[in-house]
Amino acid sequence: MFKNNASQLPNTILGGLCKSIEEVFVLLKSVLLKGKYYYHLFQYHHIEMMQQDCLSDELKCELKVKSLYHNSKAIELGARI
Repeated sequence: MFKNNASQLPNTILGGLCKSIEEVFVLLKSVLLKGKYYYHLFQYHHIEMMQQDCLSDELKCELKVKSLYHNSKAIELGARI
């Protein structure tokens, strides 16, 4: 009788533990996606502001490419959230 209870104990602990670990991973994935989204959104707005104040045409073109990249990544991540 004692052996049966002891053999069932690890299964119940692992069953509850796996469920909570899966929930933690889902939460962690959500937080990381939101962090990446806000990072790219911030970079996009920051580069757009730098581009407006820039006097050099060459630098404006480089900043435009960077801003387009961060905007596309923000849109992609926003769709996944």
